[in-house]
Amino acid sequence: MPPDTVATVTDPFTTSRTTRKVGMGLPLFKLAAEQTGGNISVESRWEKDFPENHGTTVYALFYRDHIDFPPLGDMVSTVVTLIQGSPDRDFHYEHDFDGGQVVLDTTEIRNALGEGVPLSSPEIVSWIADYLKEQYAVYNNKNKQD
Repeated sequence: MPPDTVATVTDPFTTSRTTRKVGMGLPLFKLAAEQTGGNISVESRWEKDFPENHGTTVYALFYRDHIDFPPLGDMVSTVVTLIQGSPDRDFHYEHDFDGGQVVLDTTEIRNALGEGVPLSSPEIVSWIADYLKEQYAVYNNKNKQD
């Protein structure tokens, strides 16, 4: 993203879409984080300035013990849908919580697969879902034993 877009990306009237003039994804994400006392930050290395190493990262901090913390919902399906919907993008998903951490990095998956295997192929999408479920299961089983 260009620097001027990064500066306004949480404004609902900032969007890259051409079909409508509003974009509510990041503004609503920011609101949800701030309602728990947390925040989001957006960092971007614009392709024009960094042709070899560009991209955008959104960091979000939510305080789970806050009364306004919304239920997370099905994070495995959410992450899988994001990856499947944008297989050319790289995602780093990290969920830290008391006693556990779930991590998935599509850059590592892409490197292991090699050229020509899209992350949106059914076998890879299924593996990603199973991998995330397995990580959450390890945490859930550990908590049941404690």
